[in-house]
Amino acid sequence: SNPGAILAQVAAPVESLTAMSCFAWLGGGGGQLGLPMPKKFTYFALKTPVGLPSQFALEVSGLKYEGRSVTMDKWPMVKPTTPNGQLPFAEMPDGLVLCESGAIGRTIAGASGLLGKGKDYMVSEMLLGITNDFNKK
Repeated sequence: SNPGAILAQVAAPVESLTAMSCFAWLGGGGGQLGLPMPKKFTYFALKTPVGLPSQFALEVSGLKYEGRSVTMDKWPMVKPTTPNGQLPFAEMPDGLVLCESGAIGRTIAGASGLLGKGKDYMVSEMLLGITNDFNKK
């Protein structure tokens, strides 16, 4: 079976507010580390601390992407098509399917120039770690 075809049947496209004028000034600072922007981002139709950071970064970037939402009733069909049996995952322009929310979020941040530099980058990584600790409690 073709995982892409299954996902296309069961995952609803999400309306993306790409290149939003109200956020465009925040992102678009040019890519960092030679990172490409994911072309598709797939997550549950839920607002959680796992998926929202990447979704926010995608919107703030002002760059084009396709968001896909998986409902719980469709999850059993989608799960075997994911790289690690979990969501989120991001499809990259070269065909690589990237999993793990932290890797996806930092890739989006790097692709859109939002990683920060020097001390700003270090502090942002520290705050990310603290946030992850809070989410475990």
